[in-house]
Amino acid sequence: MIDDQVEIPEPKTHSIVTEECLLRANHIGEPVTYKGVTGWIIRYVTTCNHHLLELSTSEARECLALNRSEEEAS
Repeated sequence: MIDDQVEIPEPKTHSIVTEECLLRANHIGEPVTYKGVTGWIIRYVTTCNHHLLELSTSEARECLALNRSEEEAS
């Protein structure tokens, strides 16, 4: 029996990219700031030169919730 449990990291499913990034056809990025990074959040991981940060699904949800809270407060 193994007593040590290994935590499996959540896969990255979203990216924050700069506004200059050419997005996939029919895809709209949402402007966000998360963990000191400002850009567009998109629903896929990209490796282009405009890539700033990869997020898991739960991080993306947290990011969107934090940014909605800031918009609603102003």
